[in-house]
Amino acid sequence: MNTTPWLRGSLLLLPLLAARAGAPMATEDAGVLAAGECEWETVAERVRAGAATGRGAETGVACQLFKGSQAGLKAGRASADGTTLSSLALTGKTALSDAEDRSLSLAWSVDAHKLPGGSLRRDGSALALVVSQLLGALSLHANLGWSRSHLSDETTGFWAFGAEWALNDDFQLLAEQYGAQRSKPVWGLGARWQASPAWSLGLMHSRSREQPASRAWLLSAKLGF
Repeated sequence: MNTTPWLRGSLLLLPLLAARAGAPMATEDAGVLAAGECEWETVAERVRAGAATGRGAETGVACQLFKGSQAGLKAGRASADGTTLSSLALTGKTALSDAEDRSLSLAWSVDAHKLPGGSLRRDGSALALVVSQLLGALSLHANLGWSRSHLSDETTGFWAFGAEWALNDDFQLLAEQYGAQRSKPVWGLGARWQASPAWSLGLMHSRSREQPASRAWLLSAKLGF
């Protein structure tokens, strides 16, 4: 891979541009929006790796496409190491099974990035199998998927495991670990607060096992309507 200056700078931006349907977690959950439901979600993130610092934000809307399936559109912008990237992503999720305590779905995304001095170009795609298991107050999520990036000319497998522990109806503690081929995993701890029936707010702190390790703080807000 030819690591040109913009690409070396963009490596820090990759966490900032990741789709986060389960924000503030990076781990996807298997739930699909019901009939007539939509949600608007916005995240802001700060990442530090060694002496480099990156910042980014993403916002998007998703709605039920048809029974058992949803689709959404997200736009984001991130900057680090003198490099700024803009992103646009079409995302979706389709339920494969929905038992009382366990759900299985297929999540996908197609994205485009605007490189420095360039125009918006289609970059990659991703496909993931998502499982969620409810065990009383504990919800467990597992992701296993594949992604392809044309800009870096790489095909990569990825995985994620996440847990949500409901302290009560309004407050959840969050933990996750995720990673991809040729990279060390990232772990994260956080919390989500259901401020009202429509609004939820989240905070997540994550750290990678790479050297130098990257540390990130992410704030999220979601509105259901």
